[in-house]
Amino acid sequence: IVKNIMKYIYFYKDLDEISLLECKIIEILLLLFLFPKYLLNFFLRIFNRLFNLITVKNI
Repeated sequence: IVKNIMKYIYFYKDLDEISLLECKIIEILLLLFLFPKYLLNFFLRIFNRLFNLITVKNI
């Protein structure tokens, strides 16, 4: 299901030439709508990784 959503997102990206950030936002909204639990775990991991990167750069 996620892969299908990604396909639609990339398809629309090609059509409308919307930015990658907008694609990500659409993707996030779709995933929030469809898979809240899955998404929560996924984003906790991503934000944890980003936070680690930021803290390492600041030190």
